[in-house]
Amino acid sequence: MWTLIAHTDRYGCVAKFTCLLEAKHQANQMTSQEAIVHRYITRRPEDAEVVPMSILKAPYYFAAFVGNRFGRDMCAKFFPDCRHDFGQMLTFVNQFDIVPAQA
Repeated sequence: MWTLIAHTDRYGCVAKFTCLLEAKHQANQMTSQEAIVHRYITRRPEDAEVVPMSILKAPYYFAAFVGNRFGRDMCAKFFPDCRHDFGQMLTFVNQFDIVPAQA
């Protein structure tokens, strides 16, 4: 999945979404569905995944750092090429019906 995202997200919308989602997480303002998506995006990779995923996910780890450290206002400044707002991106993501992983 991250390979597909890395090759198709030309405007940085996944990074901006990750940034905004992390800012909401830090402010304790996430809905339950947003929390599921947040856990999926920010989960710690398994040891075997670290090397292959490190290059692919690096921009999104950076985006999460920006959202965490600087808040939602900085997300648009760091990712200006993505013109979509959080609501539009969440509507798109919710089409995938992401559910919590089974423990």
